Amino acid sequence: MDKIKDIVPIDKVYEDLLRPSMKEAGDIVKNVIKAARCLLIPLDLLSAQQDRFQNYLKRIVENVDEENLVNAPARIVGKVYEELKYLEQDSILTELFLNLLTISINKTQQSKVHPAFPTIISQLAPYEAVILFYLNKQSFELKEYMNLDIQKNIFTDKKILYNKLLDKFKSDKLDIKEEYIYIYIDHLTSLNIISAMQKGNQVPVFDDTGKQIGLEIYYNIELTVFGKLFASVVIPNNLETFSDIKTK
Repeated sequence: MDKIKDIVPIDKVYEDLLRPSMKEAGDIVKNVIKAARCLLIPLDLLSAQQDRFQNYLKRIVENVDEENLVNAPARIVGKVYEELKYLEQDSILTELFLNLLTISINKTQQSKVHPAFPTIISQLAPYEAVILFYLNKQSFELKEYMNLDIQKNIFTDKKILYNKLLDKFKSDKLDIKEEYIYIYIDHLTSLNIISAMQKGNQVPVFDDTGKQIGLEIYYNIELTVFGKLFASVVIPNNLETFSDIKTK
């Protein structure tokens, strides 16, 4: 690498690629260039998608003190760059990837970064990121009811009596079909990011004669331990106007 630097001044190459923004950026340019090097951005990528990645670099460097800049793990950034090529700049998933890059070059927080994080983000739907945003702040209760088939002695016809997470989507007027909430919950559970833990004991339901006719079950939808780590690294602090999050 030292021999290559003697022939090709890497800092100068980055500087030339970033030159269109220098007059606008002022002193921050130096830190942007350092961030570009820490993030191991391939020169051909920076050149081909210059405007987009300059914007990303500025967003990242604003959140890392210069003295804390360190090289990001190559296995993290390689996957992120590939995914960012196909995402809109104002996508919530882009925000998750940029937050991951920000933490990955901050020596005070880099230890939080798990190599699975880029792959997990690449598998998320935008509204799954919203679910994680909500769960990063609190857990949500879900209540189910099942009828008791006395003849067969089994519980059937499971129904959702209420879902506080769905209520949150409705109160924030997010435009999403109810059935997708449950699909997203199942998917996030399969990724070991969230869990639906039974809360307390199952509650039998009786008719007026005292005969059991059903069963109520309460659950808490919450982040797993791994999910809390993931959310602390990539989930934004607020829901801005992302292009892939629609309101009614």
